[in-house]
Amino acid sequence: MANIKTYKPVTYFEGISQFSAQPAALVWTDEDHLILDVVDENNVPVRRVFDIPISKLVVGGSSAVIWFLVDGKKHRVDFSFGARLAMAGGVAGMVISGNLIQQSGVLEWVNGLTAHGAASKYITYGKLLAWSFALAFALVAVVTVVVVAISISQSGF
Repeated sequence: MANIKTYKPVTYFEGISQFSAQPAALVWTDEDHLILDVVDENNVPVRRVFDIPISKLVVGGSSAVIWFLVDGKKHRVDFSFGARLAMAGGVAGMVISGNLIQQSGVLEWVNGLTAHGAASKYITYGKLLAWSFALAFALVAVVTVVVVAISISQSGF
């Protein structure tokens, strides 16, 4: 058995829906392997999902939900269900979600895995918000140009 460097309880999504959620644990060993185990209610492993050297790992995702690409298959885990839930709460929810993401430890895990050789395709919450606001601004600008163009064409200019 490998020595455990770091252990993190997470939620593992076997499928694409939220209904596929299962309690799981990420284990980072002293040998720089990442292990994902599905666990029971006592946090005892019941099934190994993967065990891979970190140098062969690709980690991606955004916010508190990340995925690991292992042997061509993405395995999605959630570091904070509350962060995803809070996003539905408008501006206040975005602030709460940002705090929960920071508290979840997801950034430390992504940065640590990357520092130990994993390839990263993770999008930070700040980048996600910036892209969202830029897209919203662009959409408003396009709608404004269209409305002005229609107004000008209808006024006979």
